[in-house]
Amino acid sequence: MTFVGIDPGLSGAVAWTLNPQYISYDPQFYGTHVLPTPTMAKGKSGRQYDMQACWDLLCSIPGPMFVCLEHAQAMPPTVRGRGQGASSGFNFGVGYGMWQMGITSVLRNGLNVSGWQIVHPKTWHKDIPKGVPHGPGETKSASITVAKRLFGGVSLKRTAKCRKDCDGMADALLLAEYGRRIHEGKAN
Repeated sequence: MTFVGIDPGLSGAVAWTLNPQYISYDPQFYGTHVLPTPTMAKGKSGRQYDMQACWDLLCSIPGPMFVCLEHAQAMPPTVRGRGQGASSGFNFGVGYGMWQMGITSVLRNGLNVSGWQIVHPKTWHKDIPKGVPHGPGETKSASITVAKRLFGGVSLKRTAKCRKDCDGMADALLLAEYGRRIHEGKAN
């Protein structure tokens, strides 16, 4: 079974692990992979989802697979300025819907999806970053810390030029791990 995790944002990622019972060993040998969400240029400085590349990526993952897609929701700006603007919220919703349609299409066409689940961030965050102290608003750094512990040999950098680890790539890996725990009955 291949366990797949998808963080649906433009800065998200798709991760999968082919042999989860050996997850804490060398991920290159056992088949743990994470790729940034395929995007393409939009105008002079923007990005948009490359839907064909996303579809091709889903179809290229060996199956049978169980997919965990992170639930997306609008995050309006708050008093402190956190949240999303209208345009970024809309783009996030487009990506969320695109991944749902892609997974459903792969499943309906009899390809390699054996099942899938939409998982709210609060649900999988209760189970995965245990033992990593973090306060409100620190889930991104906690996700990176836990992903490095579980998947030490996998790079969390979007490109070779990146200096910082990408929380979207960490989240995708942890969603794949959460899917494994669901499948084995070990998730809370």
